[in-house]
Amino acid sequence: MRILFLGLFIFVNCYAALAADTSEPAKRGMILPPHFRTIGSTTTNNVLSMTCEGKAPYETIQCHFTKIVIRKMTEEKKQKFRKENAERLEEMSQKEFAEYVSYLSDPNDLKKIEERLSIAPTSEKKTYMKDVIDSYKLLASAKGKDQQKEALKKNHQMNEDTCTISLKEFDLTFQRITKNRWVSNPGPVGICNVIRVAILENMKEHDILWEITETTVSSDNDGLCEGIQNDKPTIYSWDAPKNLMLGCKYLSFGM
Repeated sequence: MRILFLGLFIFVNCYAALAADTSEPAKRGMILPPHFRTIGSTTTNNVLSMTCEGKAPYETIQCHFTKIVIRKMTEEKKQKFRKENAERLEEMSQKEFAEYVSYLSDPNDLKKIEERLSIAPTSEKKTYMKDVIDSYKLLASAKGKDQQKEALKKNHQMNEDTCTISLKEFDLTFQRITKNRWVSNPGPVGICNVIRVAILENMKEHDILWEITETTVSSDNDGLCEGIQNDKPTIYSWDAPKNLMLGCKYLSFGM
């Protein structure tokens, strides 16, 4: 009878402990280091993923980020691009212009593109290469500077209609400053002495929902460093949209 009572006592206490453990996950703390698969940006078209390493309670974590950078030429940049190209062509001598046209319509380059077209694996790549070939042929067949300028506009239009997608990988070390917040401040980096602070935080109610804010708080701003924007935060959040309408005709995968 005593053995039966002891067994019942152990069962009841184990059940109570299990119930308390599952009903109050916040008290147990995070089981895994901070991580998220992909979250969108509230300020750019970019997407971010993160994996971290560290030991519970994760006072210090080392995190690896992969950022998918998506760029599209804005209307303002398109206007600037067109103006600069037009001015450059006007400044060229007849000989310089002829050499430039010859360079852009090199028959050897055209032959290589046509060879690539014959082995292009998808219809999308075939369509792009056909458009490139057409722009080459249009420029090669143009007679006189006026026709050649018009042909060059078509060539430049392909650049305007191209969006670029590239990957950027980087690592940051974070220190935990509150239950739901970590901060990274590695100090001045690079030739421009950029100081970039990152704040990582999860939602109090749902610790798998993340947000990270990157802010360049200081940098040199002369010479090569001119134009770096300070105090303009870039925010990535679990609730930021990841779908977008780019309106690009072509995609280029950059470095």
